[in-house]
Amino acid sequence: MPVPKTTFDRATVEKMIDAAVRQAAARQKAELARLRAELEQARKGAVAADTVLLKRAPRNAARRAKQTHLEHLERMAASVSDRQLQAGYRELGAAVRAELDTTTS
Repeated sequence: MPVPKTTFDRATVEKMIDAAVRQAAARQKAELARLRAELEQARKGAVAADTVLLKRAPRNAARRAKQTHLEHLERMAASVSDRQLQAGYRELGAAVRAELDTTTS
C-alpha cells in the first residue's frame, strides 16, 4: 500500500523549524550550565586544596603538591573536548602556575 505524501504550508514548516531550533538551544543552554557548574566546583576544590596545603604542609611539600595539581589540570585540559571547559582548566592552571612562581621566587 503506498504511503500518502504529506504536504505542509510554509508557515507550518517555519513553525516546525523554529521549534526544533528552540529545543536545540535549550539543550545547549542546559549543557553549558552543567559545564559551568562543574568548572565552578573544580575551582572551589582547587582553592580548598591549596588552602589546606598552605596551612598544614611545609613550603617544599606545598610546592610539590601545587606542581602535581598543575600537571593534573594540564592533563584535564588536554582530555576534555568542550572548549569552555578546556579554557577553564587552563585558567586554573595559569593561576596555580602564578602561585607556584611566586612561592619559588
